[in-house]
Amino acid sequence: LARELRFAVEKRHIGLAAAELVQTGQTVGLTAGTTTTHVGRSLRHRDKIQVITNAINIGMELCNQPGIRTYLTGGVVPWAWSFSLTGNAALTFLDNIYMDKVFLSVTGLDAERGATTLETDEALVYRKMIKQSKQVIVTADSSKLGKVNPAFICPTNEIHILITDTGATAEAVAPFERQGIKVIRT
Repeated sequence: LARELRFAVEKRHIGLAAAELVQTGQTVGLTAGTTTTHVGRSLRHRDKIQVITNAINIGMELCNQPGIRTYLTGGVVPWAWSFSLTGNAALTFLDNIYMDKVFLSVTGLDAERGATTLETDEALVYRKMIKQSKQVIVTADSSKLGKVNPAFICPTNEIHILITDTGATAEAVAPFERQGIKVIRT
């Protein structure tokens, strides 16, 4: 709950901006995370899209939406109060799915070290989602920029778009823009 409340307004704005990038007929991946939960909520009333997620809570948010077909990866919940499905079942499920876009929640995004999170099991699932997707979109509030966490997800050269909030200074986003990442500040 504490993570859900931190930067709640910014995350809601990021979620709305991210949802605008999803087009009818697309298959999109949403990793577990508080920011991607807002992406899922912003997709609720859309039609003819498929959502692939390893997040139990995002599955619950979307399960009553007739216009959205929601797939949960399966897997194991690695710790109490985690909504993230990880492990071999999740990885095997993703072997057979291709996505147009994946929206990635991260706990750190550094221009040199790339996208990171706290748990290696989660990072493995996120990495597989990236591999199975045409476009990688990181959704990260400004507090995550310049941070490095223990579990490596991907290098910045695999990221196409970064959606962050207006609290991200021009100086904070410049290293990502120099690497060819499109930055949306909302």
